[in-house]
Amino acid sequence: LGQPGSGKTTTLLKLAQSLINKAELDQSQAIPVVLNLSSWGQKPKQTIVTWLVQELKRTYQCSDSLGKLWIKNEALILLLDGLDEVEEKYRNDCVKELNIFLQEYGVTELVVCCRVLDYKNLSERLMLRSAICVQLLTLKQINHYLNQAEEQLSALKEVIQCNVELQEFASSPLILNIMSLTYQGCSLEQLGHLDTPRLFDA
Repeated sequence: LGQPGSGKTTTLLKLAQSLINKAELDQSQAIPVVLNLSSWGQKPKQTIVTWLVQELKRTYQCSDSLGKLWIKNEALILLLDGLDEVEEKYRNDCVKELNIFLQEYGVTELVVCCRVLDYKNLSERLMLRSAICVQLLTLKQINHYLNQAEEQLSALKEVIQCNVELQEFASSPLILNIMSLTYQGCSLEQLGHLDTPRLFDA
């Protein structure tokens, strides 16, 4: 769970890379697959198993028979992004189908990403063992990131230090990255009148 731009997808992909590394060293490990739940909403009456078989074929060019075998043998770790991208009227149904899948395939490990507010607005809850909420960046973390670029982002760092509104704005990893790309190499004079609306314009 996390706010928009907080790094949910990036965190999911880092987890996937770590699991891939483990699987490459030990072929008895489950196979991590990253899929986006938004496509489930295109046919909202389908089971998760049916959807998985289709998505494994579409995303990973995996045959239906192999996909079904992997699912039956619980040989996959499912890393599912974008529950909040499922059309709102179908979101609760998607959670219900995921819970049915978890009851039938209890060994299969599952991670689901969703914006925290969209998840709180659901009447259904995922039957997972735990939840992690990705936090926004602290000022210390923002400074550490900007320090790595040294002189290229020194002016941006100084402006952010003096502006609480910009600090809050930069607490999103996505926004901080955009700011860094946009204002890399700018001087303090160029950023002297920087404010949040102008950042949106940029």
